[in-house]
Amino acid sequence: MLRFSPSISVRAVSRLRHFEPRNVATLGHRPLLPRRAHRWLLLATGVFIGLPGIEGVVRLSAPWVLPAPNQDLRFDPQLGWQERPGLTSVRVNEAGQRVSVEGSSLGIRRSPRAQPSGAAHTVLVLGDSFTAGTQLPFADSWPARLGQEPPDGVGVPVVNAGVDGYDLAQEYLLFQRLAPVFGPDRVIVAVNVGNDIMDYERDSVVLPPWRRSGIAAWAREHLYLAALLSRAKHGWIAPRPPPAARGGEVQTSAWVPESVPAFGSLSETQRQNVLRQFASPELLPILRGPEASRRVSLTERVLDELRAEIGSHCATMSILIMPYKQQIVPEQRREWMRLHDLSTSETFRPQEEIGDWCRRRGIAYADATEAMLQEADPNALFWPIDGHLTSAGHRLVARVAVRLLEESSSSSPTGGCHRASP
Repeated sequence: MLRFSPSISVRAVSRLRHFEPRNVATLGHRPLLPRRAHRWLLLATGVFIGLPGIEGVVRLSAPWVLPAPNQDLRFDPQLGWQERPGLTSVRVNEAGQRVSVEGSSLGIRRSPRAQPSGAAHTVLVLGDSFTAGTQLPFADSWPARLGQEPPDGVGVPVVNAGVDGYDLAQEYLLFQRLAPVFGPDRVIVAVNVGNDIMDYERDSVVLPPWRRSGIAAWAREHLYLAALLSRAKHGWIAPRPPPAARGGEVQTSAWVPESVPAFGSLSETQRQNVLRQFASPELLPILRGPEASRRVSLTERVLDELRAEIGSHCATMSILIMPYKQQIVPEQRREWMRLHDLSTSETFRPQEEIGDWCRRRGIAYADATEAMLQEADPNALFWPIDGHLTSAGHRLVARVAVRLLEESSSSSPTGGCHRASP
């Protein structure tokens, strides 16, 4: 039997006195999350749903918003750029020769012959435009000549993996892609002293090997949107910004080189091309100044990483040093040295630094500088305006590469691994 309690009744009436109607609407509808957390959840959901769509739009518009250095190349988030598949252009070189430039699905220049795969011996050549040879038919490039039968070549398949504008960090990444495809047992790395010796922490278009870890690095190498944001941060300038002037560079805008015949009759674009070769904005900081040691040290660090990566695939690494035009042509060398007040030791310092690294590491190497300086007509080795190697220049480098492979044929892969028979 229920009994009425005056004390309970008084407490109930007191609570009803303070009850407000608005509480009725919220009974049973308390928010599961605080208001601030709810906003963050909505924002995260929107980003999660919207980012794939934005990434898709950027990928579709990549040819316009993420341009490559020239029309023969296309953007690649990991490599920076690679050869565009198919026939991309027909160039006319300085000799008036029409050159068809074709890329393969592997991101390198396509060979007219079938690329080797699984051969007992294969040589893979890494390099930039001095190796790709896009100013000449494919068969005239020095890696193609290297693959000819002796005595002109070594008689084994040679893969020309040179790509216009590449540096050593990009070649490291390209090797990782191509090694499983071709399984090379020899790798020649063509080091261009004009632009391969750099500050890889600041000037390379890709991350150096030792910084390729973490979610930020993954995003930069896989997401087009991350690359777009990175370029926007730098003011939408060229895919690879030229190194900032850090002292020692000479302004040549009002200077006329006496060693270049008919310089005054050249077009403005051609004159600027020649003047930039003499200004040497990428090479000069290596010859002297406070940046020289840092650039050489970081370049050696990339070469160490590349050597280890090549060795992990049971292949042997060799170095072929490619000189700068103004180091070779006597008249231009003398004028170039006067312009920058260079000594002989400073002029050839990059070759000495790379050669010293090879000797300390026990790496077989050859310096094309020596062979070029002994030529009767060094002018014939380089295009007058473009500055790249002519057919005669590629022929000479191929001879140097043949001797390099013959002299280092007994070298063993780093790490002592043994290759399985094909």
